[in-house]
Amino acid sequence: MEVLPLQNTENDVDKLKAVIFLQSVYRGYLARRRVQLMKERSSGQETTVIFFLQQVENSSEHMFNCQKNTRKLLKA
Repeated sequence: MEVLPLQNTENDVDKLKAVIFLQSVYRGYLARRRVQLMKERSSGQETTVIFFLQQVENSSEHMFNCQKNTRKLLKA
C-alpha cells in the first residue's frame, strides 16, 4: 500500500474524516463483539473465548491509537 503525503486540501481533510468515521464504526463493532464473547465465556467456552477477547481488546486499542494519530494530523 502506497502512502501519499498530505497536502491539507479539503479533499485530504474529507478523507481523514472518513477514516475517523470508519474507525469509530469498527470500534463499535469490537465493543459489541466483546459483549458477545463475554456471554459465551459465561456459558463455559472459556479458554477459546479468553484468547479471542484478548485479540479483540488489542485490535480496539490499536484502532484507538490510529484514530488519535489521525486527529493529530487533522489539527496540523
